[in-house]
Amino acid sequence: MNKKTILVIDDDAIVLKSCKRILESENYSVTLCPSATQGIDILKSSAFSLIIIDILMPCCNGLNLSEKIEKEYPGTKFLIISGYMEPKPFSEIIIEKKMNFLPKPFTPDELLKAVKFAIIKNPESTGKNNKTSKGEIDE
Repeated sequence: MNKKTILVIDDDAIVLKSCKRILESENYSVTLCPSATQGIDILKSSAFSLIIIDILMPCCNGLNLSEKIEKEYPGTKFLIISGYMEPKPFSEIIIEKKMNFLPKPFTPDELLKAVKFAIIKNPESTGKNNKTSKGEIDE
């Protein structure tokens, strides 16, 4: 069985550390990014089973970031997290696009359930979301 890999992009260090601790306790391989820019850079060389993205970060909107990633790496699976559901367009976009969403704060059990659901939600999605430097698709 392949170890599932998760990228967490959030500007809150406490959220990053908590996600890492919780997910690694269930044998997920976790990579942390405190910024969207670093997340984009990591995606150029690594593939992930799931990307967890905060909606509100200083440099960008997590929903726009997820759209950018989806265009570059079709089939990517996301879990959107946020302590805010305003402004209203965010909640409407999440509902319209049927995105996986987990409100902050969350318990370890809530995070684990949301991650498991997000990973298995679209079985037709292969998780082959990243190109290697050779231009091949990486698992």
